[in-house]
Order: sequence, then structure tokens, then C-alpha cells
Amino acid sequence: MRRPCATTAGAAALVVALSGAVTSCDAERSQGTGKQSSAAAKRSQGPQLALTHMVNTYYLPRPTASDAGDRPTDSRPSEYKLRLTTSKPPPGRDPQRAEDVKVTFDLSAVKDSATLHWVNKGYGCTRSADSLTCAPGHIKEGEGAEFTPFAMKPRPDAAKGPAGPMDITVTSTSAPTVRHTTQLVIGAPS
Repeated sequence: MRRPCATTAGAAALVVALSGAVTSCDAERSQGTGKQSSAAAKRSQGPQLALTHMVNTYYLPRPTASDAGDRPTDSRPSEYKLRLTTSKPPPGRDPQRAEDVKVTFDLSAVKDSATLHWVNKGYGCTRSADSLTCAPGHIKEGEGAEFTPFAMKPRPDAAKGPAGPMDITVTSTSAPTVRHTTQLVIGAPS
């Protein structure tokens, strides 16, 4: 009967030892001081970014020949909309800005199923290989940016159904990183 008590005591000692190790491994802490680095403190007290009204599934409809009166047709590009917001400043503090905001779309998983039809250059959107990066710039707390970064079309030979994930990452030099994944589906929902 003493063996379970020894195991429990040993497990408790291990938890205490590990919890101390985990708290001291925080990448955002200064070496050995227990205080946040100035960059971490700035991000935690400043604006918070959020992707709002995001779709979890992005459908790329593809008309069939019967939809077009039995004549072949090319599908129209489908616009992808993005709404980026910031937190409101706390009472008594002037609004700060989320600095150098960038939104990156990883399109590598969907490259065999869909193509970008156009890219919104007005928001600094540029394509490089299998990614698209937009640079809306600085966003003041309590405000946001709503735009259409691109329009996409299914490839003619793409099979209907799930085509893969489209990973979205929002970064800023003064706000924490935000991530979202949207599943691309070829065809309309049934």
C-alpha cells in the first residue's frame, strides 16, 4: 500500500519541478529577470488584431454545361473577402496603432485545384510562388481594414469537393500574430 503513496508523491514532485521549468522557458521573457521583454510588453498592452466574419469553408462554384444551356462555359472568379479589426483602447488611453500589418495567404495546398484570377494591388497585395501577401499598413485601435485581396477560379480539371486548406496569417510589429484556416471546396454546397 505504500507504493501508491510514493508514486503520488513522486508525481507531485515532478509536476512542481516541471511547472517551474515551463514558466522559466517563456520566449518573451528577458533572461533570468522574470519580466517581459520590451517587445512582449508593447504587444500585450497595445492593439489586438482579429479576423472577423471569416468563413471556414470557401466554395468555388463551377457551372456545368447544363447550367449554361448545354454549352461549355468558363467559371467566374469568386472574390475572397477579408475583415481585419483591432481592439478598442482602454478608457483613459489614446488609441495606438497596429504597425506594419501584413496578411499572408498560404495557397500551396490548393494550387492544383484553383488559380488566382486577380490580385488587389491597392492593398499592397503581391504574389510570390504559392503565397500572397497584402500590406494594409498601420491600423489604429478601434478601426479596421475590410478588403478583397483576390479572386480565385477553380482549375478546369479540378475535381469537385474538398481541395485543401488555405492558411491565413496576420502579423504586425506591435500586435500578436493571428491565424485562421479556411477550407477550399470546389463546387457549390449541396
